[in-house]
Amino acid sequence: LQRRLAMVLQRTLRRQAQEFLDRPFTQRRCRLYEYAMSDDERSLYDDVTEYLLQPSLYAFAGRQRRLLLIGFHRRMASSISALAASLENVAARLRRLQAGVPPGDTGLDLLRDLEDGDADTDPTEEAPEESAPSIDRNALAAELARVENFVARAQSLPHDAKARSFQDAIKIVLDIGREGSGSGKAVVFTESITTQEYLRKLLMNAGLSDEEDRKSTR
Repeated sequence: LQRRLAMVLQRTLRRQAQEFLDRPFTQRRCRLYEYAMSDDERSLYDDVTEYLLQPSLYAFAGRQRRLLLIGFHRRMASSISALAASLENVAARLRRLQAGVPPGDTGLDLLRDLEDGDADTDPTEEAPEESAPSIDRNALAAELARVENFVARAQSLPHDAKARSFQDAIKIVLDIGREGSGSGKAVVFTESITTQEYLRKLLMNAGLSDEEDRKSTR
């Protein structure tokens, strides 16, 4: 296929095309914003990880455990808000089990907050969950209380460290736009739909008007 395409397709690098353009490519300038989790954020991250690594959980079972651990870590990396939303789903799942109602999902549905829907995962991982063992009511109640504690801790945290760095970056973009040395526009990429809404509210609360907000794509 490569040999056949080579007859009609030739790769051209940016630097090779630059001299033929009426308007040269904009020079890229990379600026990194480093941030560190607060002690409370790190403690929550570690505790949720420890919970997900337990050998036996009522919330999840079978081959899904590895995917769920990765998915929850992706949410924590995305935003505390995304993690809190997923933990709330876990708590709701445990409450249904406690009430004797089937969960109504496969556990992997908790990953659907990510825009790609984890479509690239191994299809063998999509196998139904293993049959749930008989429920120990005390153990189930303890697991639910543990997850509810995670939810409360996540919701009590102020804007996470990553969000503060994000606000600093957006402020610089807007300032450059006001000075006329830039467009003042930004494109923000995020996997999580929950984080997308979180960022919209964050920007609005920071004084970004609704008209300006529409200029940003998340």
